[in-house]
Amino acid sequence: MFGTNAKMRNTFATWFMSTSLPFAVAGFMYVSQAAVFLDFALAYLASIVCVAAVIDFRTHRIPNFVTYTAAGYGLVINLGASAFKTSPSWLGAIGITQSLYGFFTLFGIMLIIHIITGVGAGDVKLAAALGALLGPERGILLLCYTYIIAAVCSLCIAILKYGPWRLFLMGRDAVLSIFVFRQRPVQGKESHEVLEMSIPLGLYFALAMPLTIMDLPQRLAGN
Repeated sequence: MFGTNAKMRNTFATWFMSTSLPFAVAGFMYVSQAAVFLDFALAYLASIVCVAAVIDFRTHRIPNFVTYTAAGYGLVINLGASAFKTSPSWLGAIGITQSLYGFFTLFGIMLIIHIITGVGAGDVKLAAALGALLGPERGILLLCYTYIIAAVCSLCIAILKYGPWRLFLMGRDAVLSIFVFRQRPVQGKESHEVLEMSIPLGLYFALAMPLTIMDLPQRLAGN
């Protein structure tokens, strides 16, 4: 009974946080004048991925309350901007067409990754929600940053856990088995643990968000 009540409280807290977060972000931007350098869409994105990262790190899942709410706000904001043909610059709307493109593009990419690697369904829905707010180009950029950071962090964790030499030997054996002996690598206990490492992707979405906000490719192109 107590476990059920605690679960219900956690569910309500997550739902309340997800639905009220946009209003909290808007209030903060109004009070702090943050809209001078950051629009609402990006500020909300940064907030929602931080919430998702904390929950994913603790529970290894991202609740539907978080992903559905973010996707809903993204689509509604951009639908309103397209319907009224104009929107305040601080809102950061990209229009419903770009929003839908971003939603379905990131959903499609992550669905393929989900089928191939078994990445969590919550990660797929979170990526789609972020695509609804970012659009396809910046959404794909966010995915690239996310997986680069995830790969680097996973490699560092594996090196710390097994040591660089042992990890090198496991990689060498796998390469030789595939490309020289033309057979499936024999997985030992350590190799299996490396391949089965759990990656809380929500955390890496949060780490990739500042790079996306900085828009490095556009800055480099401008220089």
